[in-house]
Amino acid sequence: VKLEFSDGTTFQLGEGAQAVLNKFIYEPKEKLGGFEATVTKGIFSFKSGAISGLNAGRHSTIKTPTAVIGIRGSELAGEVTEDGSTTVVHTSGILDISDAQGNGTVTLLQPNTATQVNFGAGAPQPVFKAPTTFLKHLNQQLDIKAATEQKQSQENQNQQHNQRCNHRA
Repeated sequence: VKLEFSDGTTFQLGEGAQAVLNKFIYEPKEKLGGFEATVTKGIFSFKSGAISGLNAGRHSTIKTPTAVIGIRGSELAGEVTEDGSTTVVHTSGILDISDAQGNGTVTLLQPNTATQVNFGAGAPQPVFKAPTTFLKHLNQQLDIKAATEQKQSQENQNQQHNQRCNHRA
């Protein structure tokens, strides 16, 4: 699912992801703008639109079971695992990531840097370079065309397997 809002902000979920959109405000005449969502499971991405120019600081927030992601004119992707652990990868802008209580903030400034907040571990891990395999994992889920093609290919393989099994019976 990919949502595009009136200001150009995008919020996307990979297959099986679960999220709640808590708030979206875009009132340029009043210089008001903001986005808030809670992601409880799965892969997600966010890219700021014009709301980023309406605030000097944090304009958007994404919460997970273990993390709070403060967004300042940014693009990011991330994953929330079954236990709520959260990995966030920076693409552009400034991201402030803390634990779910707002403690232990880590700031991501460079593209392809990441942090992780593990369930029960408290503060985010120090900044690290996102592994290529993890970036591919995110991109496969967030590229709708590729994800559809991959699912279709898997379904075709399953059909072929079932046909071979039926012919043997």
